[in-house]
Amino acid sequence: MQYRDYKKKFLNKLTIILTTHNSRYGFIFRCLDNFEKEYGCYNLQIVITDSGDISGFNILKNEIIKKKYNLKIQFIHFLSQKVDLLRKRDAYGQTLYEYSNRLLDALKLVHTEYSVIAADDDFYFPNYFIKSLIFLEKNHDYASVYGHILKFKLDKFKPYGKINDLWISEDNNPPNPWLESDMPEQRLINLGKNPWSWFSWYAVQKTYLLKLTINEAVKYKIDGYLFEKFVSFCHAALYKSKKIDFIYSARQENNDHSDHGREPFSYKRNKVQLNNFIEACTSFLIKYKKIKDNQSRNIVLNIIKKDFIQYKQNDNKEFLRYLKKKFQLISIIQKKFFKPKINTLLDNRLVMVKNSNFIKKETKYIRDIVESNSTT
Repeated sequence: MQYRDYKKKFLNKLTIILTTHNSRYGFIFRCLDNFEKEYGCYNLQIVITDSGDISGFNILKNEIIKKKYNLKIQFIHFLSQKVDLLRKRDAYGQTLYEYSNRLLDALKLVHTEYSVIAADDDFYFPNYFIKSLIFLEKNHDYASVYGHILKFKLDKFKPYGKINDLWISEDNNPPNPWLESDMPEQRLINLGKNPWSWFSWYAVQKTYLLKLTINEAVKYKIDGYLFEKFVSFCHAALYKSKKIDFIYSARQENNDHSDHGREPFSYKRNKVQLNNFIEACTSFLIKYKKIKDNQSRNIVLNIIKKDFIQYKQNDNKEFLRYLKKKFQLISIIQKKFFKPKINTLLDNRLVMVKNSNFIKKETKYIRDIVESNSTT
């Protein structure tokens, strides 16, 4: 079998769930053009889920069809139920981002064994998909494969231009847990040693597990910030996750987040969601791991302890955040003289970037795409 046929055999097992909003034309076409270049000859399967208005969705769909990509593209329009367009945080039963029902709709079009949730402003490096699929096919006790993230920033949040900052995301900010133990309970304990990271959120993963997780999330009304954490919990409860020592994705940082991003997660504003989260996690262990009710609840309460402390600290610092927004001098002084202390329990078994050659290679790859049309 030729290498191209060998690669196609694996890529046929994968579907990209690509989330976008139809006002982000530049980003979606930058993303699709790159997928076409790398995977058009393999007819990579993509489900585009668009949360914009219906007229914009139809325009976007027609423009994509006109491009005649060799990709197998399906479209879905997600109609948001939100009325509060100014929402900046999860609070009082409402969430900033809708994930569960949106992904549930998209997954109705996914019929492959593996899937990837992708954002339109992110990139995956060429060898990542095939490398992760080969690993998962050989190691059935693993559900996802990921690596290091390359982050970059332009002077403005736009699809093309001169990159003015580029760096490897630090492993301990947020910390990555060790999730290769054969014991599910140990994986969950590791998950709770630090505030959780979303190791499998944008990674190649088992489609059936993602569907199972989303169905449970919808049942217990888990969405927004806590839905991301619920995905990590369910992965850790049922399967191992592999971190490989290579750069698997690149993420463009949004400059506007400093002024317009969501507020830190609040304990007092999210008591209902937090109770739902505890119930959902407890029920998941009872249902899928056959762990008794009291034991399951104790496991869940133990691993979320650090997160709950952090949420309460977020509430205590709310007035300071208000002052910092109102008086910029306070932020300048804090950044200059008060560096935050990060207390982590980073497991020394985690891989770290050592090879400067592939860092240079992946950096060039992103620059070639983003800076190729820098006058646009």
